[in-house]
Amino acid sequence: MNYKFPVIVTLLAIASFLTYYFHAVLKIGIVFTHFFYIPIILGALWWRKKGMLVAVFLVALIFLSNLLIKKETPSYDDLLRSSMFIVISTFVVFLSEKIELKNQLLKESEEKSRLIVQSANDAIILTDQDNKIISWNNSAMTMFGYSEEEMIGKSFLKLLPERYNDTYRYGLEWMLSKNIFDVSGKSIEMHGVRKDGNEFGLEISAGELVTEKGIFHTCIIRDITERKRLEEEIIRVNMDMKMADQIKTQFLSVVSHELRTPITPMKAQLQMIIAGYFGELTEKQKKSLEMILRNTSRLDRMIGDVLDISKIESKVMRFNKDRANLNELVKNAVETMKPTADDKNIKISLKETNVPDIIMDTDRITQVVINLVNNAIKFTDTGGSINVEISSSDGNACVKVSDTGIGIKKEDQARLFTPFVQVDSTVSRKFEGTGLGLAICKGIIHSHEGKIWVESELGKGSTFRFNLPLSYENYS
Repeated sequence: MNYKFPVIVTLLAIASFLTYYFHAVLKIGIVFTHFFYIPIILGALWWRKKGMLVAVFLVALIFLSNLLIKKETPSYDDLLRSSMFIVISTFVVFLSEKIELKNQLLKESEEKSRLIVQSANDAIILTDQDNKIISWNNSAMTMFGYSEEEMIGKSFLKLLPERYNDTYRYGLEWMLSKNIFDVSGKSIEMHGVRKDGNEFGLEISAGELVTEKGIFHTCIIRDITERKRLEEEIIRVNMDMKMADQIKTQFLSVVSHELRTPITPMKAQLQMIIAGYFGELTEKQKKSLEMILRNTSRLDRMIGDVLDISKIESKVMRFNKDRANLNELVKNAVETMKPTADDKNIKISLKETNVPDIIMDTDRITQVVINLVNNAIKFTDTGGSINVEISSSDGNACVKVSDTGIGIKKEDQARLFTPFVQVDSTVSRKFEGTGLGLAICKGIIHSHEGKIWVESELGKGSTFRFNLPLSYENYS
């Protein structure tokens, strides 16, 4: 500032006059030296290191006045005063630079905080303990439509519909009930009101700051209008999907039941005709009827699968659970499938360790084992091999079916247990099936509180495993 230099010059002039007066007029040493500290301190404060020249000037003044006026060398007191001038000047410069650095850092920190607050997407509003607004950021202005000048000093409750006044007060007490200046993990949802009177959904979280000047509240407000719209849309879509799924399940159940009703007598009549109950058949007629019977049986199995999956999805499949031997069950299932494997010259081996009897529906678990072995036969080329293992570990009975078949791509493995999905579900697929077998297996195993999964590599075969708990006691 312009006044600093004249002030220092004036003070130095006074110091020079006092020095001359004491030495030349009174013929004594300098007595009133405390006055000299004033320009020294002011120079150091105002001009930092350059201000030390003031102390140097005063030291030179003392030395020269002794030499030129008193015609003697400076005394011990003069040397001590001179040293004090330099020490005080240096100390003041050091402190002032430290203070300036801290002020600069504080200013930068405040500027960063202000920038963060102003650039935040959420509205950030600072209020006092009476809910009077002290400051707010640009997002608050955009969100509510008021300028900062319009809201400074106004009640925060002006931003809320009147019916929410008590809700806000109670919510603020709840959010501030534990930690000071902690705005994480606690928030309340309510409606805000814009300057134009329109209401909108918002989420408020708040923190409390206690200072010597009083208690302040920081409110972080998020406009959740779009989030609420999406949540409602998700709920609506989920309800529609659930309804559609229920309709699909009911449709499958009704249609499957109606289709199965005429198939049962058809199969019985075909079997009787082939057996010769209605007269002798020619070889050509017999082969034709056997083909019809095979396809009728295949259609019956497909309808059975559809019925099973509809029961599983609607959670109405009944299970007749009792304690039974898994080793015997798996052994019988493997024996049942051996003729089918022999038709493709596929070798089936069984490796087992004795497993304690467990609670299970033997018919349904047999269905699972046969399905897994049948799939292994279906997807294994002629001359391949299938290994079935039974073991127990970690409180579970384990069954593993491994083959040397075509294998499964990693990206396809997650879809295997989804209804109506087959690995080769393309127009040109060569394997028969509805794609329901593994979905049914999954439903049966999960109903026994077990787990089923696959490990496979394309071209290197597949391994299907399922676990059943040894201590399973749910008979339902």
